[in-house]
Amino acid sequence: MDTSTQVSFKIFRGGRNLACQVREKIKEEIELGMKLHHPNLVIFFGMSNHDHYGPVLVLQLCPGGSLRQILDRAHSGGITLPWSVRTRWLMEIASGMAQMHALPPRIIHRDLKAANVLLSPTDLGRL
Repeated sequence: MDTSTQVSFKIFRGGRNLACQVREKIKEEIELGMKLHHPNLVIFFGMSNHDHYGPVLVLQLCPGGSLRQILDRAHSGGITLPWSVRTRWLMEIASGMAQMHALPPRIIHRDLKAANVLLSPTDLGRL
């Protein structure tokens, strides 16, 4: 039985030169993020310190693409986004944000945008 998990890595620009305080803050946020368990949030597995890149986040791989990519395709006429799908996605985004805000201490995303909303292949298959 294959129990492997595909992951992605988030590398910070200029990460090697981050101050110790910033690195510690990132570590604290990852530790808090690892406590999140919600079907609409990416799973945080941990953090590694790379000699060349600095802190590297280890996250769940979301192979479906971003909402930004889908909106761009819809705008260019490549696909149609039914209102039922749009509404469901908005409710799922709000549910994930509510989970983050419910943690003690609260996590405030601060960079919620279409490019940071990741979709699963299942989401895309429903279009």
